[in-house]
Amino acid sequence: MKMTADEYREMLGEDSDSWAIVPKTVAMKWLGITSLTFDKWVKAGRIQQLRIREAKRERCILAKSVFDILTEREERKEKTWNMLAERARKGGTITYSDLMRHVGMTANFPNDRKVMGSMLGEISRETAREHGFMLSALAVLKNTGIPSDSFFEQVEDLGMEHPASHMATFDKDDWEIWLKEHMPIIYDRAECLKAN
Repeated sequence: MKMTADEYREMLGEDSDSWAIVPKTVAMKWLGITSLTFDKWVKAGRIQQLRIREAKRERCILAKSVFDILTEREERKEKTWNMLAERARKGGTITYSDLMRHVGMTANFPNDRKVMGSMLGEISRETAREHGFMLSALAVLKNTGIPSDSFFEQVEDLGMEHPASHMATFDKDDWEIWLKEHMPIIYDRAECLKAN
């Protein structure tokens, strides 16, 4: 039987704080981290590992430590959403580094950048589906004042492309035009954004 972290947590119910375990490979998948990051987190005590004598090759992880990290991520996503919604209501933007600092992360750590990108991607999908705009457009690079390339890839993936994007000569200037058209939509509809 395959389960997501949420399904496993639900199955455990009140016992999720007990000695429930998951294999390292499953924990890594749920957390979306590499083996290198996993080992660093174990060493730092962020992930609690058990070594069971009979399971010589497989490392077991206390499920609670995985659930705690996932809960922390959800809380950070809520803070990210709320900060972006606040910026939208004020008609402004925020740099990735300031946004990361606001939620207790740093741009110096590759995994933090990956997690922030994932959260912003989720926020983009949610706001595109529910409101017709991508709230994460307000998160920008310090040196350019526009979102990262991965943001624009997601614009295309979500089908929210600029009408000229099918042209072979579509470039960064065209994306800036797209942003100039998209930002007022975000600002005009900002009041529909409820705090998470």
